[in-house]
Amino acid sequence: MKNVLMDEAGSGEGGGAGAGGAPEGIAGLSDELRSNPTLKDFKDVNALAQSLIETKKMVGNSVRIPGPDAGEADIQAFKDKLLSAELGVIPTPDLNNPEEAAKFFMKLGAPEEPTGYTKVEGMDPTRFDSLSKLAHQAGITDKQFKQVAGAMVQEGNTANEAILAERQQGIDSLKTEWGEAYAQKTARAQRLAEATKAPQGLIDAISNNAVDAGTLRWLDAVAAGIGGEGMNLKDIGVVTTDTKAELEEQRDELTRRLQSDERMPQSERERLIAKNVDINARILALTG
Repeated sequence: MKNVLMDEAGSGEGGGAGAGGAPEGIAGLSDELRSNPTLKDFKDVNALAQSLIETKKMVGNSVRIPGPDAGEADIQAFKDKLLSAELGVIPTPDLNNPEEAAKFFMKLGAPEEPTGYTKVEGMDPTRFDSLSKLAHQAGITDKQFKQVAGAMVQEGNTANEAILAERQQGIDSLKTEWGEAYAQKTARAQRLAEATKAPQGLIDAISNNAVDAGTLRWLDAVAAGIGGEGMNLKDIGVVTTDTKAELEEQRDELTRRLQSDERMPQSERERLIAKNVDINARILALTG
């Protein structure tokens, strides 16, 4: 290749560059290289040399993907180079291998132990312990656990609110139905539950106004039925102290029975009529 010296005007013996080729500032190139369009952006030899240096650096830092016939050693070396670059690359584990699977899940954010999960506000501790163990077995991350457990708590709260609202609606309806006798009937229901050794949960629910209207109606019917069979329940306090409302209910019950039972013996009918008259007199006395 002939060396061409540049004169002050920037031209040399070698002639100008071809169309789209290297500029005149790069000397000593063959006509073939000078005409290559790749060199058109280089103003001088320094720019060309700097580009060559940067290209060498880039090639040195590049990672070549092993070919289709590469052996296990080359493939493993390729994987190790990727992992050593700390680019967030995580190798695909063998999920049938407990140790590999555990390491993989921990890299994703799962705790080492079930106790490592973040506590969820509002969740029962026993339920939290059970759920965290299941989550750890499944490799659930802490972030996923908080989202799922939090949604479960919210769903449970919504369901409980609906139950409480429905129960309160029933109690409000019962208060309207029973009127001033509501407090007496509720107290009688609790005394009946205590006297008959009902489950403590039921007794506490009545005491804390946490029992539903259906249960109160049932207890009231049981107390009234026991009294109707002639059993003396005054000793255990199940018989309600007579109020105007209670007496009116007894009177109405007697009236309905007298009107509906056509086969009632005459003696029984006379007894109930007399009792009804007595109740009416007591109602009048309370009214006055």
